[in-house]
Amino acid sequence: MGRWAFILNRWPRRELEIRQRCSRDPEFASFVEDYCEACTALRYWGETDPTPSARIADYETLVEEL
Repeated sequence: MGRWAFILNRWPRRELEIRQRCSRDPEFASFVEDYCEACTALRYWGETDPTPSARIADYETLVEEL
């Protein structure tokens, strides 16, 4: 899943605004990258470790907080 898929899945109506802000604001772009990395890790650990674990809970919390 590509970087934008995670963002657009959560905020589908704000695509243009998010893309524009990423191009103007490096700090916001970094936040978006962090969010996507956390989503990727959560998906990976969710598929790798089917039982609930502290690691999965930590990534779920991180994604929610971001």
